[in-house]
Amino acid sequence: MPTFFNTRWDVAFRGLIIAACIGVVCHQLFAANKLAQTLHSVQSNWPAMLLILLLMPLNWLAEAIKWQQFFAKGETSTLQLLRSVLVGLCVGTITPWRTGEFPGRVLYLPSHLRIRALHSALLGGLAQAIITLCAGISFVFLFNLPASVAICAVACVVFALLIYFSFERIGAAVGTRHTFRFLHRLFPAGDSVSLSIKLRVLLIALMRYTIYCAQWMFALHVCGIDKDPATLFSAAATILLIHSIAPAFPLFDFAIRTGIAVFVCGFICDEPVLASVAATLIWCTNIALPTLAGAALLAQPGTAPQLIADQS
Repeated sequence: MPTFFNTRWDVAFRGLIIAACIGVVCHQLFAANKLAQTLHSVQSNWPAMLLILLLMPLNWLAEAIKWQQFFAKGETSTLQLLRSVLVGLCVGTITPWRTGEFPGRVLYLPSHLRIRALHSALLGGLAQAIITLCAGISFVFLFNLPASVAICAVACVVFALLIYFSFERIGAAVGTRHTFRFLHRLFPAGDSVSLSIKLRVLLIALMRYTIYCAQWMFALHVCGIDKDPATLFSAAATILLIHSIAPAFPLFDFAIRTGIAVFVCGFICDEPVLASVAATLIWCTNIALPTLAGAALLAQPGTAPQLIADQS
């Protein structure tokens, strides 16, 4: 029988998400008042900007390939997972701390894969956080950042590693408590990810991290911060480290990213405000464009199977 979200409610639900995403993107772009300066920087450094744009699909393709490691061969396709990633990004853009991203991803997948897809998406996100934190810690002291930042990052790494390699056992143990009985569906007995897969996922996360850092390096160069590659890479790694542990809210995410970039670049150049242009480029390329692509996918009829269950 048809489900609750099959007809007008499905259209309304999708329309609400799409409108909210477009609203958030437009608000942050025009509220920042950086478009004119950004366009000028792009015109004068178009080869570097072209590289940033070319790396963007590789960035999100790497995310889809990383997620695919958790599925059996032939169970899903890379293209299907890439579409799911973009839809999840669209939903995550309008939720605090991007909490809606992982549930948003599974809307695109068949119902029998959704529980495992949510489980693996969380695990993949944790792997990316571990790489970001581990790489970023190496550069914290180069910028004379407060010791509290390093302590917080190290604590996050230890905690994340513990959860990552004991993910299923921790989830199953917590699920035995009455309050968290719902976790039994997310951590079914006997269903665990092998160590080899987890290590492979970490390697792919490292590849994606390298792509992201390269984009930041090119963006800093485009906006006029001409430093040696090692300095630019260390700045990019530190920006990503701080952003990974900073709070994020839909209407202020862009401002937070910009503030972090300006703060870090203040240690390597005399005009750190230029970093706000780099942050604008990165946000437009890696967040705004994929978010709008996800909204376009969500607007297509039949993009996701029924949001509650398949027809019987």
